[in-house]
Amino acid sequence: MAKQAGRNLKLKKNAVLIAGLRTTGWSANGAPIDVSDQDDAGLIKYLAGVLTDRQLEFTGEGYEEDGIMRAISLGTEAAHFLDDITLEFEDGTAISADVVLTAYSETGEMKDGQTFSFTLVTNGAWVVA
Repeated sequence: MAKQAGRNLKLKKNAVLIAGLRTTGWSANGAPIDVSDQDDAGLIKYLAGVLTDRQLEFTGEGYEEDGIMRAISLGTEAAHFLDDITLEFEDGTAISADVVLTAYSETGEMKDGQTFSFTLVTNGAWVVA
């Protein structure tokens, strides 16, 4: 894969950039199933080809601008469930999913603007296009 500019990794809601982001990240998670038993001589052994708890995690950090993520984090439990989230890569790849806001924080440093960070995790399947 060719090198890509970090600024071109874009997280969107309903095709609109999530405002004020300076850092956007993602990770893929999953857990193998431990099937170790006494015959494995103390070595761990996993069930081949099977992962459980598969999930994508999207993260963002930036400058507080419009308070949308703050409003979601302080809102009802139902407000934490978001649909139509897309992570777009510079090469044209896009990951779309429904997500849940699982973490949100804000920081105010004396010699810097007020920043925020959040974590979104997938709620069900995702689509890569």
